[in-house]
Amino acid sequence: MKNRNEFFNQAAEGWDNDRRETQESFRRVVKAAEIREGQTILDVGTGTGVLLPYINEVLCGKGRIYAIDYAEKMIEKLVANGHPPNVIPEVKDIHSTGYCDKSFDRVIANACYPHFEDKPLALSEIHRLLKPDGLFILSHPTGREHVNRIHRTAHSVVEGDILPAPEFLLPVIISAGFDTLKVIDEPEFFLLSFTKR
Repeated sequence: MKNRNEFFNQAAEGWDNDRRETQESFRRVVKAAEIREGQTILDVGTGTGVLLPYINEVLCGKGRIYAIDYAEKMIEKLVANGHPPNVIPEVKDIHSTGYCDKSFDRVIANACYPHFEDKPLALSEIHRLLKPDGLFILSHPTGREHVNRIHRTAHSVVEGDILPAPEFLLPVIISAGFDTLKVIDEPEFFLLSFTKR
């Protein structure tokens, strides 16, 4: 296996088996995003779309969700599972999406940040895509230590994809043009939220 893309394409088929996250933890992510009806949301690293129903609960179908992943097999599975008409699944890489500046009210990177190959570049793209009053949410609903433990043992391709403690992660994100709103680093839930500076 050569890269993360290949790893996630191979993992797509069984991706939804034995999920550790709870409905409550997904709703907690969405609540922190302060989503309102009519907004346009970018779900980065959507995988098979696990967060989409919870985002749509708040949107009530009145708004759009762009669900992107660089692993085409993940998007294929999302499409095969079915999705509401306001969800637009696309194979795209967060390092260079091709979307217009200031396209999104909210950008949610759920359970994917450690896999960004060039974090400053990805953060720069997220900053570019957010509207001036937009929010950026970085979340791992199973907690930081659990995520790091899984990555260290999953495969050599992702063993170095570690989610740092907030004191190391925040300076990187702040330097990309964001201001911190919220920091939650609990044993079974991790979330950071930011405004665009």
